[in-house]
Amino acid sequence: MKDYESKEKILDDFRELEENHIFPFLREEFGVIHTAYLLYNAIDQGVDIYAYLVNSKSVIEFDVSIKDNSIIKNEIITVEEYAKSIQGKGKDNLASRNRLKALLKKSIS
Repeated sequence: MKDYESKEKILDDFRELEENHIFPFLREEFGVIHTAYLLYNAIDQGVDIYAYLVNSKSVIEFDVSIKDNSIIKNEIITVEEYAKSIQGKGKDNLASRNRLKALLKKSIS
């Protein structure tokens, strides 16, 4: 895990990761990208796990290697399937549902 001196450095590194690795990967998977919103990020052994809402229709989850930023696709599901997966009680599920709803609303406007 990298040590960071500032929030700005973290954001700059993430923007660079998106621009140079994530967005090209998403274009390979989906062709034209109208919208792509980060739904969540998690840390696992040797990889960072990301999920993006793409074109308001699909949710893609993938791993990014912390060694070389290579990307491995885990799954692509519909928004409806993702919404079902975050049903249930708990603050995390509620936060996930609220985030999905806000992003879908944002992509429509």
